[in-house]
Amino acid sequence: MRAGVWKKSVTVLGALAVGAGVARAQTTSTSSTNNPLTTQLGAAHIIEWDLPADVDFNPGAVAVDTRGEDNNSAWFVTRLGGQKVYRFDFSPSLMKNNGIAKWTSWDLVPEQNEGGIAKLRPSHDRRFVIVRTETTLEEVDTQACFPGTKAAPTTCALALRRWDFDDPESPAAGFFVSDIAVDDARRIFTVGRSVKFPTGYLQMVVPTRVPYSSSKSPAPAGAVTRWRVDGVDQCTSTGLSAFCNSGIDFQPSSKNQSLIYFSDQTFENAATDVIGAIGELDITTNTIRRWPMPLDGDAKPVIEPRQLKIDNNGIVWVITASGHLVSLNPKNSSGCQAGYNRMTRHKLPPGMLQNDGFGIAPDSDVIGYTDANNNKVGMLVPRDGGICVKPVLETTTKLDIGATVTPVPTLVMSDVTPGIPKTVQKLTTRKQDGTYVEAKIDTPSTPYGDATLAPPNSLSPLGITPVKWKGQGTFFYAVGFSAGADPAAGPSFAKRVGFVRLGVPDKIKNPRDDDDADDGMDRNAHPGWHQSEAGDDDGDGVGDEYDTTNNEHLTSSDPVATPAFSATSSLPAPTTASSMTLLATASADDPLATIAVDIYNSMGLLVASSGPMPALATVTMLAPGAGAFNVSVRNLSGRAVNVTPTILVREPPK
Repeated sequence: MRAGVWKKSVTVLGALAVGAGVARAQTTSTSSTNNPLTTQLGAAHIIEWDLPADVDFNPGAVAVDTRGEDNNSAWFVTRLGGQKVYRFDFSPSLMKNNGIAKWTSWDLVPEQNEGGIAKLRPSHDRRFVIVRTETTLEEVDTQACFPGTKAAPTTCALALRRWDFDDPESPAAGFFVSDIAVDDARRIFTVGRSVKFPTGYLQMVVPTRVPYSSSKSPAPAGAVTRWRVDGVDQCTSTGLSAFCNSGIDFQPSSKNQSLIYFSDQTFENAATDVIGAIGELDITTNTIRRWPMPLDGDAKPVIEPRQLKIDNNGIVWVITASGHLVSLNPKNSSGCQAGYNRMTRHKLPPGMLQNDGFGIAPDSDVIGYTDANNNKVGMLVPRDGGICVKPVLETTTKLDIGATVTPVPTLVMSDVTPGIPKTVQKLTTRKQDGTYVEAKIDTPSTPYGDATLAPPNSLSPLGITPVKWKGQGTFFYAVGFSAGADPAAGPSFAKRVGFVRLGVPDKIKNPRDDDDADDGMDRNAHPGWHQSEAGDDDGDGVGDEYDTTNNEHLTSSDPVATPAFSATSSLPAPTTASSMTLLATASADDPLATIAVDIYNSMGLLVASSGPMPALATVTMLAPGAGAFNVSVRNLSGRAVNVTPTILVREPPK
């Protein structure tokens, strides 16, 4: 069944490679009533790492790190051949020492259908990596054995174990691979369709914490519970990604992490149109809420939600088959009437082919994504008020499922590979629903980039994750295919991962300072490599007026309507023992207004103030020490004004 899909994908890829020269000579300029498109051409720099093509290849999934739990590392899983989990350890400055990155791999148990896309998620402590395959779960203990070399890998009897469930996947569902979520207690969440749950289930596995030094074999099974959740499905994409997966994630900030979110791909509205929904299961009450996919700003349908991730603010983001990014705020009504929640809809810019959105990676103020059909690694800076949507409520049932857990010997090896720097075409598209920045990873950036570097030839980007130790607008991605030297011969399967720096073209609220904007490259030797934004030389969202060689933590707020002779609510300004400066500013939209910025300590005592200032006020505390400070703005005018506060905490360099 799926083999036909793969043949179709390769055929489409071959056609794309043949027509690549035509595609690169064109630019897109279209418009609609609600979303006029204006696209600016530029350059983005990428770094790609190739692995020796031994048995496994074609990485599809990347572990999406939304909380900054990976430090200078990223996780990938291959989907063809032998199938392996990879951990890449990168230099903090990626191109130092020729961009050498260390990789470590663990062999998985191959599935019958090697074309399926396995998904993975590391545990909170990063010791374990759990992979969702088409029929089961496999868990790698990354600390069980020291890795060997490529020539002499270590055979580790304790590093891999596999689950076999008493309720197997439904044959009618075909090869079903969902996304995977692992909470802080190492509970594992997936979705699927099985013999007992033919219309869909959400599963929780609580793995028994068995010491891997134990001689027990097989290892005792942990608890397995399945809830009925109709609508989760394994869709067959018509694009280059070949498959798409039902998404699943949990609220990262919730103390008990009992709210699990999933993609409902088959929800039908009153007109019996299949549109899909975002679902929420409360595993403590067995209740479900579903928010149907709304129409977009042009009254076009938004259908078939795919991968789903939750950002560090608790906002649910999903990418859809119709080429949309959709957000949901499930925690409060955000200006909606009681019982409703706010959703936003963002339509990806068109490409030469229909959008085939696969991966999604929210990162504080921006949302990364991949478009496999158009060979784009992109990012959205959202700008949409959204609409109010009422969830559909229901109560569901659950069932405990038996499982057997079996240790499986695996090969563990490690090696290094150099980074290959390239510059590619960057498209910045501004619409009413946001600004989209997209890197065409198969298209040279001439004349904007650096023609002395290797030509780009990557196709079909799939998994994506933000690089949390660098600025917003930086991502790792997995490459599905690469274009050969002979376009007529078609593309080949790739064993490649990449890094892209897209920059931040708009003001964002919480930029991450990143003074390594060239990622270890010499901008003088490669002048096309460095790309800046207006008023922001390193393109990290921290404006030049604030940016130094130190580490700036900047927080910008939306304008606040402030009545005459009153103050805004307090804004938190936490500092550490190493903080060098606490600076607070505010501007008023009325140039004749008089305002003041005040800083209070954790006891509510005023410790610093700008005093009355016309329209723009600033106050600075040097060496504030560790503390939970708060900032507020007073409007000293006899009329209401809008004030915009900004807080800066300066730390020593990283």
